Amino acid sequence: MLSWLKKKSSEKTNSDAPIEIRKPTFENSAADRLLERIKRKYGLDYTKQKAVTYKKMERFALIHELYSFDELGKLIQTDEKMETELINLLTVCETYFFREKDQIIHAAELIQSGEIKSLLCAPCSSGEEVYTLLLSAIQQGNIPKHLRITAIDINTNALETAERGCYSARSVSNIPKSLLDAFFTKKKEKFCIDPKFKRFIHFEQQNIFDESIFRLGKFDAIFSRNMMIYFTDEEKKRVLLHFKKMLNPHGILFVGHADITFLPDGFEKVYKNRTVFYKLLG
Repeated sequence: MLSWLKKKSSEKTNSDAPIEIRKPTFENSAADRLLERIKRKYGLDYTKQKAVTYKKMERFALIHELYSFDELGKLIQTDEKMETELINLLTVCETYFFREKDQIIHAAELIQSGEIKSLLCAPCSSGEEVYTLLLSAIQQGNIPKHLRITAIDINTNALETAERGCYSARSVSNIPKSLLDAFFTKKKEKFCIDPKFKRFIHFEQQNIFDESIFRLGKFDAIFSRNMMIYFTDEEKKRVLLHFKKMLNPHGILFVGHADITFLPDGFEKVYKNRTVFYKLLG
């Protein structure tokens, strides 16, 4: 009887113990350390968007029951899945078909002429740019069977969307009606591109700063638009050196109008057909 009473007393004591309520301590200095680590690994620079980036990371941490940026930083060092989720959150971007189309049209002409047989799209985001290239090539004629496009991004959610090829009405609003009717199928609220386009494209997750990118091979052209605006000049030069190594002789580099403000080493700047691009020398 005495042992039973002791057991009940112990159970009562444990059940009545106060539940620890942790107080979040999200310090800006810890956030800066975390962002610096992300910058070193991925080249992502959020210096000009610190306030909104802090909030994104704080919400992400709390959802996963983490109460400081230091805890979040330690976790993503050992949990690759969690790191991928955080990078996906930070790299969400909105794009659409036929964006800055002068470069697209010129590239489509070079695809038709046979000057571009292989192309790297880095980053490809959710796929609109890659499919726009193919649709533009169709406007010039049939897509050459030899065409090979490799499309890379670090955001796995964006890559999944790209591989599905289904988009909102807003995303496809710039597509000429003739192309939309011919090559898209309406499925509920989405417009899904003809699956035959996917045979020209290989989608893959890849960090642009990682040396493993060279295994993707050489290309006649590289599309890298509106990515380097987030990089420092030093980081831009690192990326451009990678691109230089991955281009075939006299290969072409297309970048966004605000991506770089200097002439990349080993390239010449070309103005043609209302657009600007860089051509590899030698």
